[in-house]
Amino acid sequence: MTPIETFFLSFIFTWAFASLLSLYLSKKLGKESVSLIPCILFMVKSRRIAASLSRQTYTGNTFKIKLLGAFFILAGVWAMVTGVASLFLNLIAGFTQPSSMSPVLPLVPGITISLESLPLFIVSATVTIIIHETAHAVAAVLAGVKLRSAGFILLTPMIPGGFVEIDEKSLANKGIFHKISIFSAGSASNIALGLLFTLALTNTIIFQSIISPFMVRGEGVLVVSTVKGFPAENVMKRGDIIIAINETPILSQSDLFSFMRNVPPNSSLSVTLIRDGLTMTVSLTTVAHPSVANRGFMGVITFDYYKPRSWCSSFIDSFSAVSVFQLIVWIVFININVGILNMLPIPALDGDQFMKAILEKVKHGDKLLNIIRAFTLAIIALNILLTILLGKLISL
Repeated sequence: MTPIETFFLSFIFTWAFASLLSLYLSKKLGKESVSLIPCILFMVKSRRIAASLSRQTYTGNTFKIKLLGAFFILAGVWAMVTGVASLFLNLIAGFTQPSSMSPVLPLVPGITISLESLPLFIVSATVTIIIHETAHAVAAVLAGVKLRSAGFILLTPMIPGGFVEIDEKSLANKGIFHKISIFSAGSASNIALGLLFTLALTNTIIFQSIISPFMVRGEGVLVVSTVKGFPAENVMKRGDIIIAINETPILSQSDLFSFMRNVPPNSSLSVTLIRDGLTMTVSLTTVAHPSVANRGFMGVITFDYYKPRSWCSSFIDSFSAVSVFQLIVWIVFININVGILNMLPIPALDGDQFMKAILEKVKHGDKLLNIIRAFTLAIIALNILLTILLGKLISL
């Protein structure tokens, strides 16, 4: 079954099940507790859970609560300033140096997100939503603000998560510090989680500790894929394990990078590798690196080699470590981007509520808020338009 067929079958099954569950829960909990827009949104609300959470009280050090609130606010301000400034500077780059402009596009499954990447997107988006909404709930409870409802949500294509609705009357009675700390809590937590997972991408020891229950480090470098049109395409295969080049042992990616750093173009290489359990040697001649003209390039994408532990070797392989790494990349990407974009001061986002709370006591605050909203929406729209006009469409 192809990835496209698997996706559409999963999509149909998921939303068919959601529709049946909606009918059952509507009778069990009442129609007001269940919402369904087929293939787009399925939501189940519970006032009982919200009431239970609202009754929770924190009797610890109030200084710690204020410190946490201050962290949420500072992270929120940083995210808002970073988001607006980045979009504005990117727009200027689009007009002055189009080649340096970063593409700005919404994440749309099948268009800007490839079907191969969709499972990673769904898992990372689920983590992002749960962390985001949990942070809002925690911030509200610590501030003594009641929750109106809490529950489960399923978003298209198949992204599960949770949500909380804050009681607006209860929130209105709180000071500005508590208000803006609650509004910024979700984004702050997403950014913190993204930075935390970044450590796993930059530190081999941390990454190994994550996968150590399932995999153990092996000697060599795993060939993930070859680059079309380059020397390795004809002599290496996905799944090969490179163990030496020109009789120099290659035990890790750092060994490979160190070796290739000193290899010029048009160099003959003898690559020793393991393929299907057999050791063999293949030869190739390097070409100029696409980015560094005086450096040799084989045209191979690699990853450190990890072996499955015996107890789980029947259902995972060496590529599972690559998948975990890719998932962490997606978790970092989605969390940091959601954390920043959600703090933009435009309607329906937390950043708008954050800015509204700050300006509500300011003279002509409503007019100023509308100006800020219009400016932000304008630079977002212009970024997207310029991305399309410059042909910078991408698929992750």
